[in-house]
Amino acid sequence: MRITILGSSDKNFSKKYSELAYNLGKELASLRHVIVTGGYDGIMKDVCRGAGSYGQAKIEGVISPEFSNLDHNKYITKKVEKPNISSRLYYMINKSRVLITFPGSVGTIAELWMSIYCNNVSSRKMKIFVHTDLKNELNRSLANLALYGDYNININFFTTVDEVVEKL
Repeated sequence: MRITILGSSDKNFSKKYSELAYNLGKELASLRHVIVTGGYDGIMKDVCRGAGSYGQAKIEGVISPEFSNLDHNKYITKKVEKPNISSRLYYMINKSRVLITFPGSVGTIAELWMSIYCNNVSSRKMKIFVHTDLKNELNRSLANLALYGDYNININFFTTVDEVVEKL
């Protein structure tokens, strides 16, 4: 199964989540899942490094020239180049059955919200996992959304690798 993982590209921001991301990548690779990330540093690199430690992992890094100041990480096994941020995100969420999101800055949050929106309007549903450190912020925003319509949003919160794996 294809699994997209979102998270900060800032390696200093992601230190708190580095070990969890590494272990998640390793576990998902051992279960033969295809890992799809943005392909850069931080959480993306930690997940890819964990998956790469397994051996025969399939790790896609979806990159864009709009991030030309960033180097893609060395652990990706397939580089997928997209012309812009929008098509990069579309590829990552349209090709995957599962989305896993770690905390990040505005880019990560924007990608998460767009993924939630696309999942809500699409007939093909993804399983969405979000780290519990985003739970309060996300629940507050979802409560505000409820004022504007009926949204069928199912989000699984996690703090451990096992919490993700047992619900895949």
